[in-house]
Amino acid sequence: MIQEMSLVIEKLGGLYECQSPKIEEVDILKFESDINAKIPKDYEKFLLEYGYCIFNESISFHPIKNSSEYNHTECTGMMNHLFHGSQVGCFFGINLDAESSHNELIDIYRTYYGRMPENFLPIADDGLGNKICISLNDESFGYVYWWDHENEWDEDNYFDDVGKNMPNEVKYQNVYLISESFTEFLTKLKIQEE
Repeated sequence: MIQEMSLVIEKLGGLYECQSPKIEEVDILKFESDINAKIPKDYEKFLLEYGYCIFNESISFHPIKNSSEYNHTECTGMMNHLFHGSQVGCFFGINLDAESSHNELIDIYRTYYGRMPENFLPIADDGLGNKICISLNDESFGYVYWWDHENEWDEDNYFDDVGKNMPNEVKYQNVYLISESFTEFLTKLKIQEE
């Protein structure tokens, strides 16, 4: 898997690894304990091999479909948004030094906990405030999504607008499926044309 992953990354112009020393399996186990969830094996291998890193080239991606995982019905009067693609800014890491700590995976997880669908783990950003996330939910475990910070939901506003509590499925109004695994996500990335 690492061999295949390294070939894909090489075709994309390589990664600038910002993290040294590399993390170890014990660091992954502690992180999983902190979030009370297991992470997908392919993403774990990426973290162990590369950690906090950025691509050497501008890298873009597109969703599987342009519409979000949840679309409002017309009667709510709420807008549905489309997503056509973005880029990869940086991948977050574990046990980072003080200079890089703003890209610490556990801190980012805690910052966005309750602002994203349950059991979503932000693993990277797109350089524009949006996050690339992996689902840790049983039914979509390992799926990779793009989370739109411009369309972040608010339960109080939803109640004011619609007159009822926000159902869990509405919390998917600003997430878009990119791939069904981290490995597939990497293979769908492209060097951005100037």
